Amino acid sequence: MLRGLIITGGAIPDKDQLQRLEFPYACIIAADSGYDNAVILGLAPDIVLGDFDSIKQVPVSSSEVIPFPSDKDYTDTELAVRELHSRNISAFDMVGGGEGRLDHTLALLTIFSSPDYPEIWITGRETVYAAVPNKDLKISVQPNTAVSLFTPRGEEAVVSTTGLFWELDSFYLSKSRASISNRSIKDIITVKVLEGRIVLVSVVLPGSSKE
Repeated sequence: MLRGLIITGGAIPDKDQLQRLEFPYACIIAADSGYDNAVILGLAPDIVLGDFDSIKQVPVSSSEVIPFPSDKDYTDTELAVRELHSRNISAFDMVGGGEGRLDHTLALLTIFSSPDYPEIWITGRETVYAAVPNKDLKISVQPNTAVSLFTPRGEEAVVSTTGLFWELDSFYLSKSRASISNRSIKDIITVKVLEGRIVLVSVVLPGSSKE
C-alpha cells in the first residue's frame, strides 16, 4: 500500500521522534508553512501547497508548488489529504501542529473523523495514534507517559490495554466517556480495540525522558 506524509505548520517534534514513522513515503506534502518545518527536519517535500500566507522560505525547484487562494473551502492540511487521494494514496501520517490557534488544532482533529485518517500524527509535544479492530496497537514509550483514549467520531468503542497503571479491560468509550491521563508503567503499551475506532494521545510527562 502506498503511504504519504503530510507536514503541517505549528510545533514540530525533535528529529529523533521521526523514527516512529515508516520511511520511505511515496509522496511527502508540505502544507503551507509546513515547508519551513520540513526544512528544519531535513525532509524534502515532493509537493508544497497552500495559500502561502504563513510560509517563510521559498520552496526549492525540486518541489512541485501548488498554490491556492486564501479564500477557499478547505484548510491547507485538508488540501494535502485531497492531493494524496488524487494520487491514489489513502494511507498517510502527519507531522507538526498541535500548538497555535485552537481552531486550526480542532480542524486537524476532525481529520480523524474522516474515512481516511492518519495512522500517526506527531506534534511538538504529543504523539497521536489511530487504532481499529483486528490490529493491536503496540507503542514503545518512556515510563510515566500520559495516555488518553477517545473516540474520534463520538461513536462507541470498547478497548483493552496492557502496560498502563490503570489497565482497561473491555473499557467502554463514547462521545461522553473517555479515558484521560492514564500513564504507562512499561516500555511497551498495547491497546486492543474490540469494537469501534479510537484515537490514542501520548504525552511525555515532566520528569520523564522524551519518547
